[in-house]
Amino acid sequence: MKDAKKYLESQGLIPLSPAEGLVSLVDLILGPGVTGNWWSHHRANDAYNAYSALANDPDVIVIKLIDYKVTLIHRSLWACVFKIALDNKRIRWRRSFLSPDGLRLFNLVERAGLVALDFIVIDLEMPRKTLTKERKKLEEWGLVLSKEEHTPSGRHDIVLESWRSAARTRMVAPPASLTVISAYQEIRSRIGRHKSSLALP
Repeated sequence: MKDAKKYLESQGLIPLSPAEGLVSLVDLILGPGVTGNWWSHHRANDAYNAYSALANDPDVIVIKLIDYKVTLIHRSLWACVFKIALDNKRIRWRRSFLSPDGLRLFNLVERAGLVALDFIVIDLEMPRKTLTKERKKLEEWGLVLSKEEHTPSGRHDIVLESWRSAARTRMVAPPASLTVISAYQEIRSRIGRHKSSLALP
């Protein structure tokens, strides 16, 4: 676990699951060469526990960055990530492809800042299947942050957070001297040819 945290600090980001050409958290905990569904590995709980510990670290955020899959981002890269995520031109571009249901969900998260899906499914009058589909699209297009939380009933619920809310609560203010292009190039240099949820138009 300590080695995983040190690696994340040194690299700035790390995918949870194996990704070609990159070292993943699963690689670090279970060893390289794990293919297929790593949950079937006999030490899968070790990998999940390491992920949970890092995901709850105050110096780490989790987004669907690399190939739209779970990626841990260290504070050292937050300025670049937030610079791209908060770019109005990028947001308008991504919004233009949302369905009416997706746009309703996005606007709700933007207004509230933080939204637990279990609490809004009735208010939105949207089938849970549709809500899940639109939530995943917002994650894949880098329009929201998301995390799982335990509910009092013992279930898991997805909580969505707007980037503006995340910037306020984490006190992130990318410097004016950092351009969106340079921030994007920095992220791209870390993930290579992989798809990015923080793509630019």
